[in-house]
Amino acid sequence: MIKQVIRKAYWDVEKEENWLNHMASMGMALLDYSWCRYVFVQSQPNEYIYRIELLENHHNHYESIAYIQFLEENGIECVAKYMRWVYLRKRSCDGPFEMYTDMESRCRYYKRLSLFYSTLFALEFSAGLLNLVIGIVNGSAINIILSTPVFLLAALFAKLNAPIKMKIKKYSQEKIVRE
Repeated sequence: MIKQVIRKAYWDVEKEENWLNHMASMGMALLDYSWCRYVFVQSQPNEYIYRIELLENHHNHYESIAYIQFLEENGIECVAKYMRWVYLRKRSCDGPFEMYTDMESRCRYYKRLSLFYSTLFALEFSAGLLNLVIGIVNGSAINIILSTPVFLLAALFAKLNAPIKMKIKKYSQEKIVRE
C-alpha cells in the first residue's frame, strides 16, 4: 500500500469536500488528515463519496463518539478526526451520500458552521483592533502594521461566512413555505 501525502490548506469546507471527491474520482482514497496534510492510498476510481462535518462538540466528547458510532453502524466510515471536524466516506455503490436531507437539519448544520466562522471573525477582528489601539496609544508602528494581516484574516472569515448565511436564509425561507 503506497501512501501519497498532499499538503494543502483549505478554508472553505465545501471546496475541500469537492476536492476530496475529485481525488476519489481519480482513484485516491483518503486515509488520514491532520492540519493541512492529507494522506491518500490508491483505490478504485469513484469507490467512495466523501463528506466533511463540523461536530457540535470535540470528537472525543461522548455525544460525538455516539454519533460517529451511529454513522458507522449505517455504513458511513469515519476516516479522520481533527478537533471538531470529521472526514466521512461511504462506498459509492451503496448509493448517494447526503448528511442532511431535510431543511431543518441542513439549516442547523449551516448555523453551526456560521457560528464557527463568526467566532473566528470576532477573535481575529478583536486581536486586530487591540493591536491597532496599542499601536496608536504607544506610537508603535509594529503593532499598527501587525493589525493589517489580522484584519485581513478577519475579513476572510467574514467572506467565508457570507455564503453560509445566505444558505441559512434560503433554507429558513423554504422551511416557512413548506409549513
